[in-house]
Amino acid sequence: MNWGYISGFFDADGSIQLNKIHKNQLPSPVITFHNNEKIILERIERFINEKLSVKGAIVTKKKKGFKDQYELRYSYFSKVLLLVDKLDFQHPKKMKRIKFVRNYKLLSKRNGKYSEVDLLNIESLLKQWE
Repeated sequence: MNWGYISGFFDADGSIQLNKIHKNQLPSPVITFHNNEKIILERIERFINEKLSVKGAIVTKKKKGFKDQYELRYSYFSKVLLLVDKLDFQHPKKMKRIKFVRNYKLLSKRNGKYSEVDLLNIESLLKQWE
């Protein structure tokens, strides 16, 4: 396992999303890797944890009549940005989304206390997400 493999895997079977993790908070970035083979995701998660001391979570997606699918997730700015700094991905939409996440991080406050102007700026930026 190496960063080149993980970068290519992310380009092909990864995604970047904004998800509301807690009801009363702003959306948080989430990076996911998808695959039908859980062992591949376990190896990726183990490698990332060994190299960056960042733990991911593997969840099972069940769909009636289909083989189980698995998703390796990394949530929150600190984990997402630490991880993407190691990846050399080439997918244009993912590159655009990471740039967005970096700008979003600049507007986000750790304590969650936002002024009206802060919230308007964040709302304006979130409208640019695609």
